[in-house]
Amino acid sequence: MSTVTGAIVENEVFNVFSGVTATETTVNSFGSVCVYSGGTATSTAINGAGKLFVFDGGTVTDTTVNISGGIYVTNGGKVTGALTLADGATVEVDAGVIDFDISGLTPDNAVLVNDLSLIGGTPSYTITVSETQELGVYTLAGGAASFAETVTVFTDLGADLGTITVGGTLSSGDYNYTLGNEGGTLSLA
Repeated sequence: MSTVTGAIVENEVFNVFSGVTATETTVNSFGSVCVYSGGTATSTAINGAGKLFVFDGGTVTDTTVNISGGIYVTNGGKVTGALTLADGATVEVDAGVIDFDISGLTPDNAVLVNDLSLIGGTPSYTITVSETQELGVYTLAGGAASFAETVTVFTDLGADLGTITVGGTLSSGDYNYTLGNEGGTLSLA
């Protein structure tokens, strides 16, 4: 495992292969970051005309996409953590995964995805919870007025707890998870 910190990518391609974590990367004009299977990019900022590609088995965490920046996720790629999107950002998820990971959070943490309506394509949605998750209401996403997807809930150890839809409740052990959508804000209680 190796870590690359603080790279600035402009007018070039930066590849993140298996076993590599790229952290605090800035992608500027005509720069591209490609995250491949087993690779991880954390705390990435994508600026105007910059692009982030997430391929099968690649993972990006805590990503900011500014105006005219783009993130493209193919089948098997995963976006997790905070996803902050500016108006004019492009997000296309072609059968990749948008994961709302609350496993390390408390109910008073900020929204994970600020505007779900800016995400295009055909994403699958998951929620990751801790086996000792603190009780409370977790804000998952804004801009979710039209959200009507089925969401699969996993533990941070990878156990599949089942699926849930808006207005539904999933029971697992001592926990009852309810997916809500009030005023376009998606939440889990």
